[in-house]
Amino acid sequence: FPVGLMMVVLMGADLFTGETMYVTLAWWQRRVNTRSLLRHWALVYVFNFIGSLFVVYALGVGTSLVAKDPWNTYTRGIAEGKLALSWGAVLLRGVGGNWLVNVALFHSITAADTLGKMAALWFPIMAFVAMGLEHCVADMFFVPLGIACGADV
Repeated sequence: FPVGLMMVVLMGADLFTGETMYVTLAWWQRRVNTRSLLRHWALVYVFNFIGSLFVVYALGVGTSLVAKDPWNTYTRGIAEGKLALSWGAVLLRGVGGNWLVNVALFHSITAADTLGKMAALWFPIMAFVAMGLEHCVADMFFVPLGIACGADV
């Protein structure tokens, strides 16, 4: 997962989580109005979802990379596990996961070079994944991939 965020940051793309932080700060400083804030959030969210579905197909389903075990069973288990959580657990894990993603994004801004950006992104994301936290954009990928693999959701 850290590699995915590295690709987003190094390519200059927008990730919903980061844009929520950045554009909210701009709104707070009155650099953007509320309508622009909401429009931007909606566009980034929708296009992150479209991009996630593309990656599910292009790298998962279309290539058959997850068609066989152990990958198929593991992928289904991830999706089923995510959707079996209570709303309270999802909310708290989501706050933690999105906080660590924003920490990673903020730290990457402070890095002077590409290697520094990669290191800044790696460790908070590694921690978020190791702790089993939730992230809306990651779930946009894992749940549809699990469904494509036959998850019982």
